[in-house]
Amino acid sequence: MVTTKNKDDGHVGTLRTCLGCGKKDTRGELYRFAVIDARLCHDDRKILPGRGVYCCREQGCLNRLLKNTKKVKRALRRDLLDLSGIEGLTVTR
Repeated sequence: MVTTKNKDDGHVGTLRTCLGCGKKDTRGELYRFAVIDARLCHDDRKILPGRGVYCCREQGCLNRLLKNTKKVKRALRRDLLDLSGIEGLTVTR
């Protein structure tokens, strides 16, 4: 896990990696998705238990995440996964 210091206040934050493009950013700047009952769900409060995957707040990254189910399954360590929970999701800033 990579950490970074904020140059303004010295706060240390953990970096997460976007599964769509590979960009590293703090978890507050990325969407988090977690599995609930074998269904991938948007974890907007970032509090759901278990493994999660992160994605940039870019529509292109979200589309790549939806297309590359093999990568998502590998990151979540799941064989079966229902992506219908995030198919209609669009990026809002």
